[in-house]
Amino acid sequence: FEFPDNDSVLHQQFGPNRERMPGRVMVGFVNVNQLIRLLDRYSANELFERNVRLFLGARGPFNRGIIESVTTSRNSWFGFMNNGVSITADKVEVLGPPNKKKLSVRLSNMQIINGCQTVNSLYQAKYDVATRDHFNANTNVLVRIYEVSPENEDFMEALILATNSQNAVRGEDLVANDASLRVLQETFHRYSIGFERKDGEQFVKNGILEVFTKEDAATAFLAVTSDDAPKLWGTLGRAKLFQNESTFRRVFPEELSIDETSTNLHALRLLASHCILTNCRERLMNGKPRKSV
Repeated sequence: FEFPDNDSVLHQQFGPNRERMPGRVMVGFVNVNQLIRLLDRYSANELFERNVRLFLGARGPFNRGIIESVTTSRNSWFGFMNNGVSITADKVEVLGPPNKKKLSVRLSNMQIINGCQTVNSLYQAKYDVATRDHFNANTNVLVRIYEVSPENEDFMEALILATNSQNAVRGEDLVANDASLRVLQETFHRYSIGFERKDGEQFVKNGILEVFTKEDAATAFLAVTSDDAPKLWGTLGRAKLFQNESTFRRVFPEELSIDETSTNLHALRLLASHCILTNCRERLMNGKPRKSV
């Protein structure tokens, strides 16, 4: 990254500390093109692995607003109206002396933990046929960079939760990186089943037999295996599943990340519950059950 100059960035170096705070923090404005170029440099969603959700598309009101704000006559305001982008790295190296008054920073193993919608919307605004002629390449965006060592996982998880809790993020999204969900996704993938643990994930259709979300899995499992079906009707009921720790762990136990046999068996229960509930719904709707996997 390059900041305009040494005086335009807030730079605090903590170094090793007992409180396990980040070793270094930098805050400042950078040109939007620096973030846009990252999407070309990294494959798929590699940059957003630690983010709680992936790009939700350009048609939603929030992302459409980002695109409009950077392609209208008020695009110079963008950096002040947008929440900015939060980035973590195992190591943050400040390169000096500054070249032509610009302060350069090298990041190792960087992750964008908050700002996925912003970065992807900027990319859309720059390259989409409908907006590219109005895109202002001189626009800046606020960036926060945290140096967090790989061993400091507690701080990393707390930072991800805090930065995403401040925006309109659903409770379902905040648990997307839970270890049990990661293991289930890997397990389902081995059997050609797409398990969507993050909103916005996409799966290559070739060879995929079935795709269902963690919300589908939780709703179906509790509806089929317990007496909670009446409570699950509507979005509000489903959302509460991910806000209540005990209910969440009934569906996604912590031991799944430890025992492979238990993981395979529980994955089968979730998939079976999903197929049962889906068939019941379709029978009620039109009397023609879908073909199960």
